[in-house]
Amino acid sequence: MPAPPCHAGTITRPLRRFPYAASGRSLPRLLGVYVHFPFCETRCPYCDFATDARARIPHGAWADAVLAELELRAPLFSGPISTIYFGGGTPGLWQPDCVARVIRGVRERFGGAPEEVTLEANPGDADVERYAALREAGVNRLSLGIQSLDDRFLRVLGRRHDAAQAKQAVRLARLAGLENVSCDLMFALPEQTMDELSWDLAALVDLRPDHISAYTLTIEPATPFGALRRAGKLRTPTADAAADMFDLVQDTLQGAGFLRYEISNYALPGRRALHNTRYWTGADYLGLGSSAHSRRQAGEGVERWGTVASADAYLGAVARAAAPEHAFPRDPLVAYFERLDAPAARRERVWLALRTADGIERDWLSGLEERLAALIGAGLVEDRAGRVRLTRRGALLADEVAVRLM
Repeated sequence: MPAPPCHAGTITRPLRRFPYAASGRSLPRLLGVYVHFPFCETRCPYCDFATDARARIPHGAWADAVLAELELRAPLFSGPISTIYFGGGTPGLWQPDCVARVIRGVRERFGGAPEEVTLEANPGDADVERYAALREAGVNRLSLGIQSLDDRFLRVLGRRHDAAQAKQAVRLARLAGLENVSCDLMFALPEQTMDELSWDLAALVDLRPDHISAYTLTIEPATPFGALRRAGKLRTPTADAAADMFDLVQDTLQGAGFLRYEISNYALPGRRALHNTRYWTGADYLGLGSSAHSRRQAGEGVERWGTVASADAYLGAVARAAAPEHAFPRDPLVAYFERLDAPAARRERVWLALRTADGIERDWLSGLEERLAALIGAGLVEDRAGRVRLTRRGALLADEVAVRLM
């Protein structure tokens, strides 16, 4: 995804890298860069992201365009660079020399050495030489879209890999020297039972990844899955069953030593995703590539924008884009632009922080004491040592809690 990353949802480094998380103090002036690579070999039937399935990928042209956009937007941000995230699409298909060019360009433009450089990959494309080349290019964290280790569900999801390839991908990543590996898992799949999810979780834990992102399958209307549901041909677990599955995921992963630090994200100690943490703690980030989003602090408020979604439109617009000092609405690269005033930026900051296990300092909720007391009474949030956090039940209703609070 775009930034925030294209996964939907919710370290050798602890959270001390973000000591101001959800606090009233200013965040460190470190920068995260998201790079969107939209190309895939096939499009999954549940996918609603800005992806482009094609046989011939413009590897060099895409790197050229991303670097051109970098030069255009860099004056709006300050470094040094802290994290880089390659999302998609399937950036694991991008030629490693192009990935290296982009990493080098970002480093040269903003200075510093990024502590975390993540690249998303499909397990079906696993290759130890490619992984080693990506590590040499500067990638130090691999995010594998495993989704399930049950071949039946992988076929239902339209994935190009099977369970054996998923397991092999983790092994090859380790062999190539990539010591930080994250795996995605989907649950509440069509006709999935609790026992089947329990088996899937146990198989994933056995692979000993460093990080797991576990998401409920969301059926989007404009996807093939959406059409199947409307036709009554796709049955997914009920809301109550999905909630039970959410609890099973949390209990199983925490029992295996993974700490839930965001609604959908679990990490071994010291392995939280640093780049994604930027989104949840209100830090600046620059998005490059089609459908990528950017955010920067602007006085007491926030400016946000997103680029055009079509890969071809993006390639055509880069050369015509306005200089950074020009108004965004006249920029052909920009699909939308908005300014949030201080109150709106505060509401967004609270909503994002509540998704995390760290929560938010109570001082940020000044003036909302009556609403907060009602949510505490309903068992949806708790206030401990001056920090407000979602309860286990509240995590299932995170968006509703934010609306009721703000």
